[in-house]
Amino acid sequence: MAPSLQQKLFVEFVGTALLCFTVLSVATVDDTKDNDYFGIAIGFAVVVAAATVGGVSGGAFNPAVSMLSVVAGKSATIAVYWAGPALGAVLGTGLFKAAYKGESKKKSKRKTR
Repeated sequence: MAPSLQQKLFVEFVGTALLCFTVLSVATVDDTKDNDYFGIAIGFAVVVAAATVGGVSGGAFNPAVSMLSVVAGKSATIAVYWAGPALGAVLGTGLFKAAYKGESKKKSKRKTR
């Protein structure tokens, strides 16, 4: 049985949230400044998401990537590949802000000096 539209939307949502949270965590937090693992962390997030749920939706997790499938005529469900990642990015950003509350305060203090 093929995955439903709701299942595809959900896995794109979760995969994008994971990816967004990971990118923000390794690229914008002062504690991770001057490290060498940005690419590894982001790559692992993509691999984990693709390996676990890629079979359901194709594992795009990025509207720019999924547009190729739509343009090539391989997918007609463009809403899955735009709405899922957009909502997932909002969740990932919200989780990041909740996990790193003090980080935004530090950055705003630096800007006022």
